[in-house]
Amino acid sequence: MVSALALIMGACSSQSELASDTAATKTMMLSGTGSDDAVEWDFYCDKGRNCGEWSKIAVPSNWELEGFGGYDYGHIREKHNEQGTYRRDFDVPASWQNRTVKVVFDGVMTDTTVFVNDQQVGPTHQGGFYRFSYDITPYLNFGESNQIKVVVDKISADKSIEAAERQADYWVFGGIFRQVFLQALPASHIDWVSLDAKASGQFDAEVYFEGLTGAETGVEAQILDMDGKPVGKPFSAPLQESKAVVSTAIANPELWSAEYPNLYQVRFTLKAGTDTLHTLNKTFGFRTFELRPHEGMYLNGEKIILKGVNLQR
Repeated sequence: MVSALALIMGACSSQSELASDTAATKTMMLSGTGSDDAVEWDFYCDKGRNCGEWSKIAVPSNWELEGFGGYDYGHIREKHNEQGTYRRDFDVPASWQNRTVKVVFDGVMTDTTVFVNDQQVGPTHQGGFYRFSYDITPYLNFGESNQIKVVVDKISADKSIEAAERQADYWVFGGIFRQVFLQALPASHIDWVSLDAKASGQFDAEVYFEGLTGAETGVEAQILDMDGKPVGKPFSAPLQESKAVVSTAIANPELWSAEYPNLYQVRFTLKAGTDTLHTLNKTFGFRTFELRPHEGMYLNGEKIILKGVNLQR
């Protein structure tokens, strides 16, 4: 009897772990996270220092600091307009076959065109200071080696971006300067979320989805402390086309401030009946910023006095 019960419990545990693993987002780094663990890619720069031949470059980095191209200062109108081409090989697990696979860039200076296995995966991304991604699922060879090529133009072809991001009192750099990674998501998945966590404890979130099939029924959420312990009760909402809006209130949350940066997590779960399709965790803090006319800035009801010097190098 004991042995049979143990087998049943073991089987249930294995099924639960399998379901949890299937619903999780898988991540594969293609670069380092910073200068201390940067990863070498093949690199070609078309003009300036060390141009005209393939060599190696650390990713992430700016190519000027790695000995390529030319230095430019922001207020100078006529700049070196180098183009850098990056490439590297990577293996994709066969187990990712039924997932949506995205390549994610946290920041590239400035216009970025991406190819996987010699096929362009989407339009050129313009702008250097924020995350962007491409769905590369149709271009991959699962269980085999693949190649990514990233073509980067230092100066944006969009004149408004060039004026906003580059015509300023600082050095202008080019290249993949933030991390690059793959995300393997369930076919139906949470794409992104917008969080609003106020000092009162009121919590609101808009949750957006991709790959919906019609079987999905709603999203469940749970706030957790940083040790993973539940805070408050679970809350949920049905899907409204490709999004859901969820809300709850937490009594007496520990507030975030610069002096006391208290943090929480929220776990979102996309459901199809009782089946879990995808889970996503986000970290946040309860806080309220206000800009009061004739008074200034307030955080969590207390006035903030800002002192500092603005110096860009």
